[in-house]
Amino acid sequence: MLSTRDLCGIDYIPDFIQAGVKCLKIEGRMKSPEYVAIVTNIYRKYIDLANSKEEYKVSSKDKKILMQAFNRGMTSSRTFRQ
Repeated sequence: MLSTRDLCGIDYIPDFIQAGVKCLKIEGRMKSPEYVAIVTNIYRKYIDLANSKEEYKVSSKDKKILMQAFNRGMTSSRTFRQ
């Protein structure tokens, strides 16, 4: 079984682009707006980098931010538990 943490594709964005992928889906039902903002901002940054002439290298800081966003339980379901 795969954990959603195992599905992080940030390292493979250049491969996705080369394969002709035109869109990515953010997995995770009931995620908070904060989670979506973090993920989309970081992925946008690396899509732009992959489309530039600069070397494609994902920073450990950005990977950590993604993992923290996932692990913080940034879901809107917590609002239903109150």
